[in-house]
Amino acid sequence: MGKSLQPVSLLAMALAVASASATELFVAPRGDDAAPGTRERPLASLTGARNAVRALKQRGGGALREPVTVRIRGGFYPLGEPLRLAPEDSGTAQCPITYEAAAGDTPILSGGTAVAGWRRATGGHWTARIAGVAEGKRSFHQLFARRKGQRWFERRYRPSRGFFVIAGLTDAPHRNPNGRINHRNPQKEVYFHPGDIRRWQNLADVELVFMHDWSSGRMHIADLDLDDNIVRFREFPHYRIGHWYPGARNPYLVENLKEAFGTPGEWYLDRPTGTLLYTPLPDEDMGTTVFVAPRIERLVVAEGDQGAGRYVEHVRFRGLTFAHTAWHLPPHLYAEKYRRACRQGFVDMPSALEFRAARHCRVERCTLANLGSYGLDFADGCHDNAAVGNLLYDLGTGGIKVGTVDRSARPPKLPTGNAVENNVVSNSGLVHYSGHGIWGGICARTAIRHNAVTRTLYSSVAVGWSHSKTPTGCRENAIEWNHVHDVMLLLDHGGAVYTLGNQPGTVIRGNPIHDTHQTWLHGTVARPVWAGGPLGFDDGSSDFTVEHNIIYNTPNDPARPLTTRRAKDMKIGVNHCGTRPGAPGYPAKLAAKAGLEPAYRDLLDVPFRIAPPPVLAMSLPKGLKPGRIIDTFDKIPVGRPTRRAYCRLEDKAPGKGTDAIAVTDETAARGGHALKVVDAPGLSQPWIPYVSYAPRYSAGVATVEFHVRLEPGAVLEYCWRGKHPTREFSVGPAVSFKNGTLSLPNGATLAIPTGKWIKLTTTARLGAFDPGIGRAGEAGHGLWALDVTLPDGTVKSFKGLRHGDKEFADLATVMFISTATRRAVFYLDEVKIAAE
Repeated sequence: MGKSLQPVSLLAMALAVASASATELFVAPRGDDAAPGTRERPLASLTGARNAVRALKQRGGGALREPVTVRIRGGFYPLGEPLRLAPEDSGTAQCPITYEAAAGDTPILSGGTAVAGWRRATGGHWTARIAGVAEGKRSFHQLFARRKGQRWFERRYRPSRGFFVIAGLTDAPHRNPNGRINHRNPQKEVYFHPGDIRRWQNLADVELVFMHDWSSGRMHIADLDLDDNIVRFREFPHYRIGHWYPGARNPYLVENLKEAFGTPGEWYLDRPTGTLLYTPLPDEDMGTTVFVAPRIERLVVAEGDQGAGRYVEHVRFRGLTFAHTAWHLPPHLYAEKYRRACRQGFVDMPSALEFRAARHCRVERCTLANLGSYGLDFADGCHDNAAVGNLLYDLGTGGIKVGTVDRSARPPKLPTGNAVENNVVSNSGLVHYSGHGIWGGICARTAIRHNAVTRTLYSSVAVGWSHSKTPTGCRENAIEWNHVHDVMLLLDHGGAVYTLGNQPGTVIRGNPIHDTHQTWLHGTVARPVWAGGPLGFDDGSSDFTVEHNIIYNTPNDPARPLTTRRAKDMKIGVNHCGTRPGAPGYPAKLAAKAGLEPAYRDLLDVPFRIAPPPVLAMSLPKGLKPGRIIDTFDKIPVGRPTRRAYCRLEDKAPGKGTDAIAVTDETAARGGHALKVVDAPGLSQPWIPYVSYAPRYSAGVATVEFHVRLEPGAVLEYCWRGKHPTREFSVGPAVSFKNGTLSLPNGATLAIPTGKWIKLTTTARLGAFDPGIGRAGEAGHGLWALDVTLPDGTVKSFKGLRHGDKEFADLATVMFISTATRRAVFYLDEVKIAAE
């Protein structure tokens, strides 16, 4: 790089520029921002060129007399900060300002810096010291490499392991302790299986990446409890871990693990020492391969003043390469930073090029690659801008964003009239899996046409940001003639084209959509018929016109989205479903019209290579023990119910409010808290109130252990329930407590003292009886055992007990039901449910 901009007066710069061409400025890697910007004496940076244009405008009385073109010569331009454009940096319709590559050149505007000083280390890897890392002034999450003679950079990944599956949820408080348990009410800790998480080196830098059906959460470790196998996070995840997965068996991977370093093509930044470690690929020459580590998140920020009606206008970028942007926060923390509630698509993450309150700006024939977040954003207050003929690939999050997340937005805040046309968006969501190829939020008259979108880990083209049919400003958008294929490679609950909310006048037309995929993250559990679908009509989707789309090679019936209940709120025209190219009836002329238009099809021949993310090669573990449930109540504030179980109370008058289930410090078997269950007279059902745990075990030997204390008058039924072929449930082990007596199904009884803690341990083998293996298959089948530990430590054992129903084979729920008809109290503590 040349010298940075010196403190030169605008008048002096205007005089210098006047001696050069009035319409052309030149930038070169070895230029000087104090130079006049001529072909012979070029500037050094885009910021220097911007300042030169400002000087030129000042000389002209604040306006340009002719169009201005800033020609940027080939080379590598590491940016220390973004190019920032304000309203005073605008052109006009007659005199636009264009920043473009010099003829035949490929300038790379990089958000990173090249790594220097590589040294060979023992063990086949190389090291380099990175200034500022050990001092805490710098860090990075990505590394890109370019071999000698290669035009493109390739992403290199940090060492990772996975998939793992959590062992269960703890009784830690939820983010909103008084709110209902749903996907937006997470906890800060989970159980893990022994050995899956350890006290690794540089533990603070290890990242746990949890799958969340349509999203993912990137968490840092705050603390490890290796005795109970509990991992606690620094902050709450956005989505509740375990919510979407049967038995709360949430998959996750471990990333940035020093102990896993060593695979060729992987790198690790040892922050305490400031040392970068890299193991080269077999064909990489460390003496000639260029490595770049990102520093900044944004490369261009064009921001007007919407409130004052002052816009950034008539600025163009053409033929430039924007690369190597960073991400500094986990995705959900960007949303929290902006005080937004929804993280779907990670649309709050930054973009390499960001426009706000901009009009008539254009990004054309540019390459946006090797990015940490999104590529391009036409955000709030953007009107009549265009992204045309760009190549976007190797995207950490997503491609192009248009729109706002403000459902109440109306012009001028509501983005209108923007166009996304003839772009290639390939391989997005490589780090933050939920990113979209093209996203339109709340926007109007947006044209998303003739794009090629492929290799997305989640939904490819998404439009809308409202979960109801309530009208918003989102309307009259056109999703037309896009070729969308090989998508939904990892996540679920989306679609090749995905929509939300009411959008009158919006059309989805002429899009060839094929080779969509269905997630494997739910294991053997069958997915809904819409999973991996070509058209994802989600909440509120209505008032679209859907016609002439070509859909084939999908996991489920490709025509189904066009016949669902949401489709009834749309105008569904003729679509072509299930017919592949070459087959009779395939609409070849219609398909030929879609995708890139002829003038832009050369983009499909641009060479680049993608290193696929390690997550796509991971598989779910097999033969895992089912997740356990432990409810000690000690971390739950007094007066609140447990969050590990469903607590059913009376919800009808006159009994509503007379019964109760809440944590108390009145007594406890261990620790300081227990769960207090209060029954009352006059309730609508004899089985209210109750506490229900849902382990969902289907095999193995299940054990339920708990402490109980019954006060005088308490009547308690404790039982296991499972599936039944003809009834609501089957009953397995079951006991009852009444009048100081424990009663068993075989008629046996045991005197139980009131006002004292006792401990029950129940065990039973799960699984259906297999007559094909004779007596061995019958051993233990249909039988259970009970140990009762009395207050004096005496243990009473009962074995060979029969299940309540012969059909009982799985443990779906563990029930504690109070059946008293007057006010009565019992306490539970130290509930532990597991299966081996």
